[in-house]
Amino acid sequence: MKILHTSDLHLGKNLYDMPRYDEYQKLLDFIIKTIIDFKIEVLLLCGDIFDTKTPSHKSQELYYNFLTKLNSIKSLDNVVIISGNHDSPSFLDAAKILLNTLRIHIISNASDNIQDEVFILKDKNGKEKLVVGAVPYLRSSDLITSSFTEDMQSRNNNLRLAIKQHYENIGYECQKASQKFDPPLPIIGTGHLFLGGNTQLQNNDDNIYVGSLDLMPASIIPSCFKYTALGHIHRPQKIDNNDYIRYCGSPLQLSFDEDNSKKFINIVEITDTTTVTAIEVPVFQKIKSLKGDAKALLDEVSLLVKNNENIFLELNYESDSPIGDLYDKVIAITNKSLVKVLALKDRSIKSQVLKREFKEEDLSALTPYDVFNRLLDTQKIPLEEKYEYINTFKEIMNLLNNENDA
Repeated sequence: MKILHTSDLHLGKNLYDMPRYDEYQKLLDFIIKTIIDFKIEVLLLCGDIFDTKTPSHKSQELYYNFLTKLNSIKSLDNVVIISGNHDSPSFLDAAKILLNTLRIHIISNASDNIQDEVFILKDKNGKEKLVVGAVPYLRSSDLITSSFTEDMQSRNNNLRLAIKQHYENIGYECQKASQKFDPPLPIIGTGHLFLGGNTQLQNNDDNIYVGSLDLMPASIIPSCFKYTALGHIHRPQKIDNNDYIRYCGSPLQLSFDEDNSKKFINIVEITDTTTVTAIEVPVFQKIKSLKGDAKALLDEVSLLVKNNENIFLELNYESDSPIGDLYDKVIAITNKSLVKVLALKDRSIKSQVLKREFKEEDLSALTPYDVFNRLLDTQKIPLEEKYEYINTFKEIMNLLNNENDA
């Protein structure tokens, strides 16, 4: 049995305002090619299929075209899709009945009937091959009922215990399903959550469930799972150094923080033992985050342009001097090149604060010129440059005043 495990596609996610549909198409084509090349029998999509709960029409088109192409792959018998915290359960469920006829099984939220999350997967000849405990992202509203009198710590502890119990129940039901056959069918599980070290749940646990942060111990994973396919964390990793409890990570670099991150999908082969092979995903669009002062940034951008690099850039300006016309210079350098600057951030602004000169001073007592002059003083602008800034500021204020008069 060969299984492909991927997660966190985040279809529709932009880099700033730059759409990435071409990248996503290449990624989905790569997944299809990998399924064909490795003769994959089961595909697991472990949550965060879309980046938002209201995906764009183009994102939906990519998704449904992808699922349609999967149906024509000879080796592929089943697809299992679980929802993530970014997904809309109602949206994923909309085509559930139709997709089920194509052996595409969707679990969008925790069910009142735990057996709804247990699948006995068959090959195209109808032979039972695998049991899957398909656990989606577990929302508190699906598991517990909170009281207005319940404090945050109690509510979070109850939620953690409910998640633990949910996995115990899944393990029990999976074993029952497996043992109906001789020999028993292998069992794998899924999850979309933050899984941590192998620690015990305590009633005095700190409040670590905040929003989508659902850190749980690895001990909640049933021992009957030969492999647990996880989503939610974007970097590939094993849990507790266990080869068989893994995050595959997102297959695309989803932000500039991941510009140097290699991306993978996992191929899991289950025979008498379980073997996991991480397949590196090609980079379909280079991205890079640069930091430095004006000269350093301009030098690095110029080198990329000279090398004819097709790359998206995020520039982080770090200097005691004002940013000035750096953006205009960058645009002039990159114009008509393959280099595209998607953002220029002035990192020094956050640490700069205009202070009051007097204890009882109020902003309403200051004119815009007073504030601007103080900003120049705070920035320690040289005298010869200060007059140029002031004259430019006066021109802007005159334009604004003329618009208001009109």
